[in-house]
Amino acid sequence: MTLDVLPNGNLRFSVGPKDDLEDLQAMRGDRWTGLLDDYFGIGWSYVAPEWIGALTDAPIVTDDLTFSDGGAPTVRGRIWWFPNYQVEDPVETLLARGHVDFTLAGEGVS
Repeated sequence: MTLDVLPNGNLRFSVGPKDDLEDLQAMRGDRWTGLLDDYFGIGWSYVAPEWIGALTDAPIVTDDLTFSDGGAPTVRGRIWWFPNYQVEDPVETLLARGHVDFTLAGEGVS
């Protein structure tokens, strides 16, 4: 899977080889936390809505997340979310289209 920031600022998740699709189908229950495992070491992370004061259950990701010594999360990077989450499953969209776009919501704290 690849992640690309589009010219409009949105984030596109794309699948490449057939193996990626098979892996995605196997992890449907894990949703986005499982999809981002390969990217966690390079700054990408799932964001719990309460970490940024979001009143949503939508999947949210960032490109810069840190934790204090006490374990408190701080989102410093860009934030993307999937606003259509109530009627569309982003994993199913990714499987059907080969890509899914998350909307740029803004920046974390500076």
